Order: sequence, then structure tokens, then C-alpha cells
Amino acid sequence: MAGLPMPTGNRNKHSGYRQVAPAVLLLLAFLPAAGCKDDKPPPRGSGKNESPFTFNEKSEAAGITFRHTDGSSGEYFIVETLASGVGLFDFDNDGDLDIYLLNGCPLPPPKDLATCPPNALYRNRGDGTFEDVAAQKGLEARGFSVGCCVGDYDSDGDLDIYVTGFGGNHLYRNNGPETDFSFTEVTAESGVDDPRFSAGASFLDYDRDGNLDLYVTNYCEVDFGSSKPCFNNNVAGYCAPGQYTPVHDSLFRNNGDGTFANASRSAGIALDSEPGPKWGMGIAVCDFNDDGWSDIYVANDVSDNFLFENQKDGSFKNIATEMMAAVGLDGAEQGSMGVDAGDFDGDGKFDLLVTNYHKQLNALYHNEGKFGFSDQALRYGLGDSTLPMVSWGTRMMDIDNDGALDLFIANGHLEDQIDKYDQSSEYRQRNQFYRGENGRFREITRGGGSGLTEKLSSRGAAFGDIDNDGDLDIVVCNSRERPSLLINETPAKNAWLSLKLKGKKDPYALGARATIRAGGRIQVAEVRSGGSYVCQNDLRLHFGLADSKKADKVTIRWPGGNTSTFENLEANKEHLLEE
Repeated sequence: MAGLPMPTGNRNKHSGYRQVAPAVLLLLAFLPAAGCKDDKPPPRGSGKNESPFTFNEKSEAAGITFRHTDGSSGEYFIVETLASGVGLFDFDNDGDLDIYLLNGCPLPPPKDLATCPPNALYRNRGDGTFEDVAAQKGLEARGFSVGCCVGDYDSDGDLDIYVTGFGGNHLYRNNGPETDFSFTEVTAESGVDDPRFSAGASFLDYDRDGNLDLYVTNYCEVDFGSSKPCFNNNVAGYCAPGQYTPVHDSLFRNNGDGTFANASRSAGIALDSEPGPKWGMGIAVCDFNDDGWSDIYVANDVSDNFLFENQKDGSFKNIATEMMAAVGLDGAEQGSMGVDAGDFDGDGKFDLLVTNYHKQLNALYHNEGKFGFSDQALRYGLGDSTLPMVSWGTRMMDIDNDGALDLFIANGHLEDQIDKYDQSSEYRQRNQFYRGENGRFREITRGGGSGLTEKLSSRGAAFGDIDNDGDLDIVVCNSRERPSLLINETPAKNAWLSLKLKGKKDPYALGARATIRAGGRIQVAEVRSGGSYVCQNDLRLHFGLADSKKADKVTIRWPGGNTSTFENLEANKEHLLEE
């Protein structure tokens, strides 16, 4: 059905823009004020929206020359819209985060993929600069890359990487220090090849056997021969995803011998009945019900989202609808892109932040325990400021180490001619910071360095302490542009704690949960592969401690269910905790 003359703004199978319902708009006018706990002006900053954060863009100074391509040529192939993500991980175990930048390719893909621009692996020199070593490490991965995730699937002590995209996904095994951490592609022999159009991915140990399994979100079928642009007021653009046939996600179970078995159907992921195939995008692996088993949340485009509850028997059940985490405030399916899980209100339960399409509210699902989730976006201040945006990568993180989670949202339209027929949005958009304060989130729109104001069409965003100075930095993939390296230079007024976890079976302890007590506050975090929008974040766990000089107590629940307790961990340090 691709090529039907439907409006390019259509992000739903049957209708035009999925807009916010009138009742929700009425709430938008009144609920934020009613829902906040304290309506006093923010205690810091001379202006209401003046930034207490400082992020400066340092890509050029750092030696990053990469430029992204989405393969666009004016034909408006839907593959172009999803690209691309970022990987932020320490591939050579030297203690510094390296940056993996994913690239697209001209479409339809050429027969000789060697003509495609390469991905880039920027090794962190530890002095604020980087060098591209993708060619010498075997990670150029020429083709059309969309996303990535990392994990030590063979439990040899170094991180392997899975790259998703169009035309085939790729698993690269890290060969370790014997080869100076080069990579070898092992996709075919490992059994994780997926020829479909894939987006997000995450390693996880869903059956708790100590071996990392792999979940991959898949988007839709693509036929370049019949694909044509759609038009809005005679302006060419992308056809809606609903015009393309969605495909099932994939779940690969690790056999423990370097190979995987496709468990998609037996695990209840790829069923023709409920949940059926959707347009899969972002993924968050998290133990939402605190039973010690990893669950899976999938952000789906133009359809209801998935919440796969782990049944502890090798299978999952989609409970998103009954737990009220499938659709938006108005009960409508959204064009969901990115997702992150974090405890934004400090009650010890993991909540969800889901980014959505233009003219749709981003969702902030508060975890109500056995009662499910409730979308609290309006109450907590994520209202009309999100409506003009097309939102992608995201994270709940403590930017200024005050002990409260803040938000980052990467924005950018996919329609490069949107301004010709819709003045409510624009192709290049500024990314958004929201500070957690006074029981709600306040958007930061002024000041705070070059990283807060530049307008680009962003996609994936990855988060971690790149310069190891005790605060979190950001790398953003900008479609058709250079990436943004946003270094956090917020004045260091508060203490922090960084945890690097090492498990007995999984050296990187994916799925481990840390609960820390410091200064009368309890915080929780989990070690995760994948996340944001088709990205990989720093695997270390970061906590802001405000004015506390130590973490009084840290409890680790390891992936297999064992627990360890550590006391009086000194602030302003990275601690290695072993099972």
C-alpha cells in the first residue's frame, strides 16, 4: 500500500495526526498547577526558565569528524526516518567511555556495500579527544545501521556489540586484549541474523541461566520497487508507517555455547494473535514488578506499546493494556519512539518515560505497583512544551547530582519540508532539558551553554560520564549532520557516587539492581543493555548524593537473585562492587 496519496503527517493507520483530545487539552491548562506540590518560584536562577545546567558542545574540539547520512535522495523511503543511534561503552576496558556512531547508506542499498559510508568507533584517549579506530577494530559495518546494544554474550570479560539496521543485523564479538580489542563478525554462526528492518535491541538474561539472551525490535516490511512519496498540500514527504506491514520482534535465547536459538514464538513474543506484530522502536529492559526477573517494555510506532511481563518459565505475557501503559492520556495509540525507565519520584519503583510524535504528549507513566501505571505527564510539567516536537532519545538522570532525576529529550522532525504545510513545527528542533524540582519538572530553555540551544534534527541520545569527572554527559546522533558531544560543565556543588558492578556469571551484571541509601533518600537503578532510542548508555550506575559525603548503605540484587550489601561507600568516587 506504500505510495497511496495520504497526508505525510499521518502517523496512524487510519486517520491523520493523532492529536491530543479536547478533554486532555482542558486538563493541560489547569492540571500542572493543581498537581504540583509547591508553586513557589524555582529557588535557583534569575529567570523562570534560566538553566542551572551547563552543557557545551565539544565534538569539533574532541576530534570527532563523523557526519551522519540517512540515505535520503528525495524519494522519501521510510527507512531513512529511523536512523540512527549511538553507542557509549568502554570497548577496550581502559576505564574511559568510547563512542560508536552509526551511519546510513544510499537507498536502495547498493550491491557493493563497501561504497556505503562507515560507522565510526571513536576511542577515548582520556584527555578530552578521540580517534576513529573503526577500520582497524573491524567495526565499520558498512550498510544501513539504525541501533546498537552491548553485552558480554560469551562471558569472556569484554563487551560485544549487536548492530541493528536495514538489510541485516550484525553481532560483533570482542576478541579481547590478545588482539588489542578487535572485533570479529559472528552473526551467521551465532544464529542471530535477522534480515528484517530492525531498530532497538537489548541483551538480557530473561531465563536467569547466566547467559545473555537478545531482544530485537523490528519495524516493517519494505519494498523499494513500490515505495513512493506521499503528499501533503502537494509537498512530498514520507508515507505513514501504517501504510507498511509491521513485523514481529525477535527474541534469541543464548544456548551457552556461542550460539542462539530463536525463541520468539515459544516465549510469546511473536504471536499472530495478541500482541501481534507492531512497528517496534525503542526498548527498556527492567524489572518493573520487583520480582527479580527482567521484564521488557517496547515503544511501538502508530500502535499500542508492549509491556512483556516475565512469567519465570521462559515465556512472557503482554500486560501493557491491563497495566495502563499501552496508550496515551486520551486512550489513543501514539507514535512512540524512545523509552527510559527510572524512579523519578523516589518511591523505589521504576516509572517510564516514553517519547512520542508531533502533536502528541510524551508519556510519563508512574508505577502504581499492582495497580498498574498512570500517565502523569501533565501533573509533572510535561505538557504543551512537548507538543510541537517529534521526540526520540531520552533519559531520566541526575544532571546536577542533587539527588533528583532530571530529564533529557532529543527532538527532530522527520519531514524536512514540514514548514511548507504546517507552521506548528519545524524540521530542526532544539533538544529539551527538564529539571526535577518542587515535585515536578521545569523545562530549561535559556542559557546553560551551547549544548542547550542549537537546533538540529536529532535521533538517538546516549548518556554517561565521558570525562570521568562525576557528572553525566550526552552524545546525540543528528540526522544528516555531525553528532553533538554535550559535555556537562555544570558547577560541581553536589556529591556523587558511581558503581561498576561485576557478576559471577555475567562480568557486566546486566539486570542487577542497586538500591542506595544516602542523606535520608533512597534511590534505585539497574544495569541495562540498550535503551533511550536505539542506543547504548554507560553501564555504570550514577547517583547524585547532594550534600552527603557517603552512601550509608548499598544493596545489590544480582541477576541470579543473590544479594550483597555494602556500607559507608565514600562519595565522589567510582566503586567496583563484585558478586
